[in-house]
Amino acid sequence: METRARWFRSPQLDAGVLKTLAAEIARHPFSAQSERGFIQTEVRAKSIAGRFVQRVTGEQVFRDAFGGAVKMPFVTFESTSFRLSSVAPQIELLDAPRSARRMFQFLGELGSMSLAVDVIDVDPVAWIEALVPTFGAATVRELGCRDLTISPSLAADMTFTGSGDVLASSRKFLGSKFQSVKFARAEFANGNRPLEIQFHATASIKTFTEVSPGALNSIRDALRTLV
Repeated sequence: METRARWFRSPQLDAGVLKTLAAEIARHPFSAQSERGFIQTEVRAKSIAGRFVQRVTGEQVFRDAFGGAVKMPFVTFESTSFRLSSVAPQIELLDAPRSARRMFQFLGELGSMSLAVDVIDVDPVAWIEALVPTFGAATVRELGCRDLTISPSLAADMTFTGSGDVLASSRKFLGSKFQSVKFARAEFANGNRPLEIQFHATASIKTFTEVSPGALNSIRDALRTLV
C-alpha cells in the first residue's frame, strides 16, 4: 500500500506547547456539525498523533444547453493525519492534501501563537545509508538530480535508473555534482519483507510497499540524525 509522509521543523513545539495543544485538541473534536476538528487523537508524553478534518464548502458553476449558468453547491472534507513532537522533526504529515495550511493555522490559533513551520533539506542518499543498520542492505534503483550546471547558460535534470545498484555509477558520472541529488528510490532487504521507498530532499518519502508503524518510526529516527 502506497504511503506518503513528510516532516517539518517547528522549534516552538516544546513540551509546554504540546501540553497546551493536547488540551485544546481534546476540546475540538470533529463532528457532523463541525467546520473543523480532530479525530482519533493519541496523546503521549512527547507527542500527539491524530487526524485533522476540515469541511470545505463552495459552488461549482456549469453551463446548460442554452448557455445559462447553473450553480451546484458542494461539500468536501480535507483530512490530514499528523504527529506533533517536542523533538525534531517536530511535525509529521501522512498522506496529506497538497497544502496543510489550514491545519497549521488552526494549531496556531489553539496555541495562541503564529506557528512557524520550516522546510527540511536532507540528503536522500545519506538518509538511505542511515537506515541500512535497521532495514538491511539497500539497492538504489533510481536516482534523480536537478539543476545540474552543464555550462554558464545551461542546466539540466538527470534521472539514473538500472536493474542493479545505480548509486556507484551515478556517483562516478556526476563527480562533484553528485551533491545535487533530489530523490533516490531504494529497495531494502528487510529480512523476508522487502521495502521499496523513494526518499526526497524535502524530507519526504513515498513508499511502494506496506510500511508498518515501527518502520515509519525508524525512518523518522534516521532523519533525526541528519537534521
